[in-house]
Amino acid sequence: MGDTLTSHSLSTQKREYPRVLTIAGSDSGGGAGIQADLKSIAAHGGYGMSAITALTAQNTRGVQQAFFPPAQFLSEQLEAISADIDIDAVKIGMLGTSEVITAVRSWLQKYRPPIVVLDPVMVATSGDSLAEEESVSELSSLFSYADVITPNAHEMAVLLGEDATEQWEVLCSQGQRLADRHEVAVLVKGGHCSGEWTSDALMMPGHSEPVWVGYAERVQVRTTHGTGCSFSAALATELARTGCWQTALERVKRWITGAIKNGEKLDVGGGNGPIDHFYHVHSVISEQSARLSDLDRYLLHAQEVDMVRLRESFSEYVWELSTSIREQVNSCPFVEGLGNGSLSQDAFIYYLDQDGLYLKEYSRALGQVGIAASDTESRMFFAHGAVEAVEVESELHRRWVSRFSDSAYVTGIPSATTEAYTDFLLARTGESYGVGAAAVLPCYWLYAEIGKNLYTAYQEYEGKHPYGEWLEAYSSEEFQTSAQQAVKFVNKIARIVPDYELICMKNAFLRACWLELRFFEEPISACHLPLRG
Repeated sequence: MGDTLTSHSLSTQKREYPRVLTIAGSDSGGGAGIQADLKSIAAHGGYGMSAITALTAQNTRGVQQAFFPPAQFLSEQLEAISADIDIDAVKIGMLGTSEVITAVRSWLQKYRPPIVVLDPVMVATSGDSLAEEESVSELSSLFSYADVITPNAHEMAVLLGEDATEQWEVLCSQGQRLADRHEVAVLVKGGHCSGEWTSDALMMPGHSEPVWVGYAERVQVRTTHGTGCSFSAALATELARTGCWQTALERVKRWITGAIKNGEKLDVGGGNGPIDHFYHVHSVISEQSARLSDLDRYLLHAQEVDMVRLRESFSEYVWELSTSIREQVNSCPFVEGLGNGSLSQDAFIYYLDQDGLYLKEYSRALGQVGIAASDTESRMFFAHGAVEAVEVESELHRRWVSRFSDSAYVTGIPSATTEAYTDFLLARTGESYGVGAAAVLPCYWLYAEIGKNLYTAYQEYEGKHPYGEWLEAYSSEEFQTSAQQAVKFVNKIARIVPDYELICMKNAFLRACWLELRFFEEPISACHLPLRG
């Protein structure tokens, strides 16, 4: 299935921050249309632009009124954007009238962007009609300009002139006929079908079976307003950003499932509520707030320290203070699964991707520590560490990641957790040598301790351990020696810094340990949705 999908190329080059235009109607309730599209584009790292085709008075309960501005005004919006900004992708949604369709067709003939996703919006989630009857038949005139069209089950039936179905096999058959009839890719969406799982499928012209199928566990909620708009806008963004059908589809499938699942937390309206487009950001913010609150209390309590002991045996003292954090690291599912070989490949790939991104910034942090170092020996050690992080460890990551380059979990984009950790390191290593050295120490010391523990489990493993090569690298004598050298240099500077800086060193070490814990916890939570197909 994957090989079949990769044979269908996209006329685009990958762009990290794609510029995506949405041509659609406005939803005054904010859950669908232009408003949902712009949220979806932003949620996937794109820069959103909009050309409004209609104004609606609506909320979560339904559409009360729709107003269609003159089609000429739509043409002027499109011309203004196209004359100044290079558009990487366009999502076309609610058009509503024949005149509007004609205006969009004329614009596509003149400016067609590399990626065109057409969502033939006709019926809102509430059941209200969003298009004039005479315009429905004209929508097909735009299909030849599209890379993919994304009708729901009701819209599929209207486009084919058939009855709507809730049977997945029948829906896929309808999607294939629509794809063959118009020679365009069709994304079949099975949200209205029955069953424990929801399925989506991509049908390509000339194929008897889907070229991609995505599954997710069905979520029983009412927060489904704007799902079609949001999915298509996100897909346009990901296609432009990745240039890959499979990667884009799998990312959007996972995201839309999470957005639907978390929509109830927004508590918007009394009808079909909106999805939470930024649930991944909200969850990180909530988690960070809770964790930082706990950590701040922990650090405050830890202010009551024996300064003499802290100065004379810094590493021994902070190691004791970090006991509870280290115990959580050793018992977290990722670390345990890595040791006993039960860790899922998806979680390991996610970790590899994020750890490789982390190492790039960690190398910068080590470089800053080296520049600030107070003596030649420590300066050379941390400078060498910066080089090692880039050349040796990063090469190890590249070798592993190359084996899974087609995985949807290889994004090349740092998560909020990764950014929080690296931002902290770069900030602390810019303060002073002592604070910076204490901040980077857990990545040496914790990894060395974890490496030793995991290597013991690895040796007891019967058969070929799936992550054996990785465990050997971090349990090696060379890495263990580097960790002990880092401890030595931090102890050395701790004996001569002022009391205030010594406290800052302690706090930096403990906070870095805490961020290490969050980094190890993330791969499991990030990969909780199934990937099939």
